[in-house]
Amino acid sequence: MNHQRTFHKQLLRSQQGSVLLMAIISGVIVCIMFFASIAYIETQAKMMARSANKTDRRIVMDGLYAYTVNAVKQSWCLSSTWVEELNCTMNHPRNTQRLLLSDETLLFIRNSGTPHPEPLSSTRLKSISTTVQLSNFTESHPLFSVVRPLKEEYSQATFTIERDATAISAVRGKEVPLKITIFLKHKSERQYDETLVSKNIVYPRELSYFSLILANDLYLNTKASSASSGNNRINSTPIGSSSGLRFESPVFVNGDLHLPASGFRPAMKNVTFVDKVVLGGGKIMQDNQPFMVKTAGGEGSMFNYELPNFAGLLGGYELDPGRDTGLDFLYNIVPGDTNSFNAQVLCRARLMASYDLLITNPSQLWARANSASANRAQLSFNVGNVDNFVEQATINGYEAITTVPNVATAAMSNASTTAGTPIMKGRVYYNGLQAPGGARGAYITDFYVHREGTVTLYPTGTAGSSITIRTAPLVVSGRTQFNQVDMTVEFNGTLDVAPYKTNGSVLFNSSPSVKFVFEAYDYGYLNGNNLRIPGGAPYFRNKTNGVTFTRSGADMVLVANTNNLGVNFNKWQTNSGLEASPDYSFPITSEYIGLHVPKDTPENLAEFDDRCFATPNPGNSNADFSAFPAATWDTSFARQARNAWMFNADWSNRSTPGYYEGVWTYGTSTTFTTHSLVRECRIDPDATLIAGMFACETFRIMARSKPLRIIGTVITNQLIIEPSAFNAGIRWSSIYHPQATQELINAGILGRDKAGALMSCAPGTLAPLWQANIGISDRYAHWVCNPVSLRKADPFKWTTVDPDCGIVNARDTLVKCKKQSKRFLIKEVSRGKGL
Repeated sequence: MNHQRTFHKQLLRSQQGSVLLMAIISGVIVCIMFFASIAYIETQAKMMARSANKTDRRIVMDGLYAYTVNAVKQSWCLSSTWVEELNCTMNHPRNTQRLLLSDETLLFIRNSGTPHPEPLSSTRLKSISTTVQLSNFTESHPLFSVVRPLKEEYSQATFTIERDATAISAVRGKEVPLKITIFLKHKSERQYDETLVSKNIVYPRELSYFSLILANDLYLNTKASSASSGNNRINSTPIGSSSGLRFESPVFVNGDLHLPASGFRPAMKNVTFVDKVVLGGGKIMQDNQPFMVKTAGGEGSMFNYELPNFAGLLGGYELDPGRDTGLDFLYNIVPGDTNSFNAQVLCRARLMASYDLLITNPSQLWARANSASANRAQLSFNVGNVDNFVEQATINGYEAITTVPNVATAAMSNASTTAGTPIMKGRVYYNGLQAPGGARGAYITDFYVHREGTVTLYPTGTAGSSITIRTAPLVVSGRTQFNQVDMTVEFNGTLDVAPYKTNGSVLFNSSPSVKFVFEAYDYGYLNGNNLRIPGGAPYFRNKTNGVTFTRSGADMVLVANTNNLGVNFNKWQTNSGLEASPDYSFPITSEYIGLHVPKDTPENLAEFDDRCFATPNPGNSNADFSAFPAATWDTSFARQARNAWMFNADWSNRSTPGYYEGVWTYGTSTTFTTHSLVRECRIDPDATLIAGMFACETFRIMARSKPLRIIGTVITNQLIIEPSAFNAGIRWSSIYHPQATQELINAGILGRDKAGALMSCAPGTLAPLWQANIGISDRYAHWVCNPVSLRKADPFKWTTVDPDCGIVNARDTLVKCKKQSKRFLIKEVSRGKGL
């Protein structure tokens, strides 16, 4: 019994000791775990801090890169603190455009006289670099808010942009590989230095990149369209789930994009911008003020399609630094320059006049009475500013034919006149002339007039009175002008003209008079024969005019031109010449007057031709033999945009050359069309595919029930879409949209050779471009199967509607170009250094 009691006591003591031991051990373990957890928590906290810091650094580096990319896209000149500088020239050491210059552009810069660094090769920069202390990023600096999170840890940022000579992609066009490097230097620990290296391809943002280009603001279901301001409105229209208007390529709005009113419900859904909207110097507006989301990325404001009043801004938007001023002048929103092209138009007309008779069909023979007295008058004859008097080599200039009886010699030219050089045919009507040995009546004598010389007319033979006609070309500043002849008419002796009876047949009138009618030999005559056929309006087959003298006592006095309207001294007049009818009418347009109406103060057209027909000096090593010589980069052609965009050759002979003033309807024909400039482009209801590049004052999509696919670029002042077209469905993209290539191939637009025959564009039939031995035929096949082959009109290759080419000053007869890209696109190819 005692033994059991003792055993239980020992067992109890043993258990108590074990519990105590376990408690001690547990306490130790808890302590260890406690202190270990503190270390773990501290480690995790440090790791989270480092992760947060790295995220901050990543965000900062992304912001610095995006800012630098924008500088390149907008062609900035950057200061030493990486801020845009407005004084941006070719001599600026950090002009981003200097990184992108091609060999051709360098030659244009040299030939134009644009100030640039010497030697010429140094104008193109290999790199731009600067280091900026973060302390210099003050609140006024555009990067201040970007770098602020790291200003306590980092001391400086180094920016480098360089042409990437190691780029693996082959350069085939205007693209330039650029490497952008951004380096952040830590204040104390080099291990925390950060570097971003990004390889990019930079290429011009051509106008054909856009599906639609609008001249001014775009209003979505607000306000109204206005042709005078260029504003456009697209109405909200209820549509089905698979219809509506989808812009699948970028859209350019030359101003603001106005969203539907803030209270508009339900959301406008009939227009969707799948790709970005680029605003030329504009903003996103709503309720006539800049649009602001309710929360920065909060619920309902995280995505563009969540906007309560417009769900179609899927691709976001991008801001250009300013308007494309060319659009303002293209559509007369701002009056443009109508005079700079006068010299160029005249030059072109004078160049073409000798081989295209349509050019001189509208010209006329103008007559002007300079002075007159008894038996004498001083006259001038002019064929306008395009036409010229042209000698007729095979005509016997001494020949004269008369209906006056018993007269052997009716006219005689002076000995210094060459027989084969007449420039006008003359006809004189003797009304009431007493013929020698015959009756008094109306008689005619035909003769010829030379550019310089004397013709003596003998109405009744060499024994009687005579009329002397002296001619000489107009001379200006010592230069002979071939479009005008000055004439002196002088009556010698007393001419026997008196009233006469006509026996009931009146030729002109029965009063005594002497009437001269002259027919000019111009570019339309060969060997005295008129080659003209009707074409265009106005059309004057014969270039004729004349003057009339009547008897006043014993003298002959100039009393009228041939239509008997009376003498109007020092004024150019037109006349039908061979008929007693009023003056020829002519279009009262500035173009007609500039080309075909003589100026009161004579112009030195011989000197003008020197400039017009000039060719570069082959002995000059820097001579510019380009079809369009170089213009300096600071030249603005914006005011000439309307002239520049009227380029269709098929419309060169319309009333306004290059401008189609009617309505052009595009129907079911599947061809790629380039038209500019058209008053109204109209899409037929039956058309299902429209492909091309168009510049139209109005672009109208008619009411329709069939889906419409538009592939190409439309530049317009007014976009009008009938409501039913939204319900039918419209897909609109540029030629570069990924799906557009196959659609154009399927339509037979792509894949046609120069003869119009279809070639196979199937992937299996085209040799891979990476092959080293690809032949010229395979290259050509790739070309005609690629949308790039559709870029044929140079203006659509410009980066702005503001022209790259134009007339520098009003005296210039040649169009000059700058070869200057103003807007760029950047495609990031790769990014390294852990970011």
